Amino acid sequence: MGCIFVIDGNTGGLASVAQALGQEGYCIQTFAGDDDILTKAIAKLPELILCNTSISVVQTYQLCFAFKSHAVTRHIPLILIDQALDIQRRTKALELGFDDYIAEPCVNFELLMRFRIHLRTQALNRRLIEQEEFLQGEIFRRQLAEERLKLAEEKFGKAFYSSPNPSTITLLSDGRHIEVNDSFCQVTGYTTGEIIGKNAVELNLWVNLADRDRLFDLIRRDRRVKNHEFEFRTKHGTIHTAILSCEIIWINGEECLLSLSNDITDRKRVESQLQHANSALKRLADLDGLTQIANRRRFDTYLKYHLAEARKKGKYLSMFLCDVDHFKAYNDYYGHVAGDNCLVKLANIFRQTLTDSTDFVARYGGEEFAIILPGRSPDAAALKIQQVWQAIQEAAIPHARSQTADHVTVSFGGYIVMPESSVTTPRQLIGKADEALYRAKYQGRNQVVFA
Repeated sequence: MGCIFVIDGNTGGLASVAQALGQEGYCIQTFAGDDDILTKAIAKLPELILCNTSISVVQTYQLCFAFKSHAVTRHIPLILIDQALDIQRRTKALELGFDDYIAEPCVNFELLMRFRIHLRTQALNRRLIEQEEFLQGEIFRRQLAEERLKLAEEKFGKAFYSSPNPSTITLLSDGRHIEVNDSFCQVTGYTTGEIIGKNAVELNLWVNLADRDRLFDLIRRDRRVKNHEFEFRTKHGTIHTAILSCEIIWINGEECLLSLSNDITDRKRVESQLQHANSALKRLADLDGLTQIANRRRFDTYLKYHLAEARKKGKYLSMFLCDVDHFKAYNDYYGHVAGDNCLVKLANIFRQTLTDSTDFVARYGGEEFAIILPGRSPDAAALKIQQVWQAIQEAAIPHARSQTADHVTVSFGGYIVMPESSVTTPRQLIGKADEALYRAKYQGRNQVVFA
């Protein structure tokens, strides 16, 4: 496996992460902030760079700028692990160029999963660049061959038959092949004898005949086509993707079509893998690692969008902050593992009760959750949150140290944005819900209070 750089100042705060990566088979190199890390990264080209802010926030940002400004190191994934929970600080780090931001504490399993996605994405990116460079080389060689076609028949024939691009000459009138090169035979699986005198339809090359119709519409209009993407079927039935460039030429007084293509099946496969990897990374970035519901980052985005929509269209928007009552006492008595399991159970209750497509629940932080109900009337929102409260009661998760009940209870503070409401920003809305939550706690907990 490749090398991973760990920039950890002099604190050793990433020692456990480095050890876990080492056990995965990676070569770990640890640096303090005063090392000439950029020069070493250029020479070594690590698979991934991991750092924290123990060397100072400013120095960390300077290192990020240096790595992302250099042509050799800018593609290396750069991940920041930070103890800060400040959203602005997290946003600043991502804007400066960090590829990921992980807030501590975070379990090694989650870190390794995220690192693996970054490493896999990096490998796919590298393969895609190689494929692009190969394709550019092929296009250049094809263009060179096209220019030589115009010089003389002898040079034309030599370029045609020796071209690495699958090439054909067909009659424009009926599409019958009159010349093909070895590359075309190798790609399609047919011999020259099986191809000459037949058209692509008879050879069953076209996967979608509508693609053929569109191609010939373009040829009739422009007399030439460049980089037309299509799917073709080989003799053995496998489906490939290619790009085709063709031009009408005259041979012995008859219009013919000179076609040069390039098989990009591998490139399309790499692009698809890269897209899936990026989608997985985005999903992971929006989820809370423990409860597998939305995290605070996703909550901020969702609330901002739906509050703007509610203001613009004059619709209702309900938001609730939910706090587990006496959760510290629960942790102290049952242990933190049981406390984590309790939060997971509550998250599942929220998810199973909030079933409308726009209903939204997130882990707001610690033992707090946040619920957003776009478009519901005040009565409908109150009914839905009462159903959530009732589901928690029915779950009856034992809590021997609760001063409110013999089971886990949750206090809810909510606010409903009316069309005429003066609340215009997410911060104001969160403040209103927080005030209501405080009242719910003050009035005895285990209840729903609206501001």
